[in-house]
Amino acid sequence: MKSINAIAIALLSYLMQVSSCLPAQVSNTTFADLGKRQCIRAGDENNYQCDEKLPKLSEIVARIRDTSDYGLADDQHVAVFWTNLGDSAQMGTAMSITEILWMQGWLESRRLRWYWWFEHINLNWRKAQVDWINNNNIQYQEGQGHNPLFTFDVCSYQALAAAAIHPHAYLFTKKGVDWRQDSMWNQVEFWQLTKNKNIKRIYRVDPRPWDVAGILPVQMCSHSSEEILWDRDRGDAEIEPVDTCRVP
Repeated sequence: MKSINAIAIALLSYLMQVSSCLPAQVSNTTFADLGKRQCIRAGDENNYQCDEKLPKLSEIVARIRDTSDYGLADDQHVAVFWTNLGDSAQMGTAMSITEILWMQGWLESRRLRWYWWFEHINLNWRKAQVDWINNNNIQYQEGQGHNPLFTFDVCSYQALAAAAIHPHAYLFTKKGVDWRQDSMWNQVEFWQLTKNKNIKRIYRVDPRPWDVAGILPVQMCSHSSEEILWDRDRGDAEIEPVDTCRVP
């Protein structure tokens, strides 16, 4: 099995708050100076200017689809999601290296190309945006009355689903187990995928090895086979929104 590439490892480390090897820098521009709604590249690739307004859903989607700037959403990459896969889940999204390797191994065994949370967008831009939000958290709270980083994350997760162009998407989760109602998958990703007219079919997959899944080795092939979770062509209804990006 191939190791996770350097970009995925860098973002995973950042999200797990261990370290970050991304050199993005944020300028000292004040809240009053700018009006761009998001971090905008200023000069070289790793320098950004940011303002007090969080990116809109449509702006994040555009970045995920911008293949000239590290975006990966196109007709060659399936969208990949997960929830309740391991015991490390918080809001159904946190993952361990082991769980990530299960998913990557399954995808590579099917020779699929994919994008997911760990690799889908210009990571320097995302780091600059997150750093700016963290450094100006009080101003955001006073001006907008909500947790800005959580709001940005909700918009980002929803954008992963809204940006999909390939007709197939994949959910990795435990076989035969309902997902949590408060998970990002249930709150913003699943329903948004069904509303995305590019999506024709959503598959459900349990990539856990037989000893972790509690099954016999001879059951592994059927256990790890994809199941159709949602299919537009068979008439499955679009799901109504549960929660949504709250950036106007």
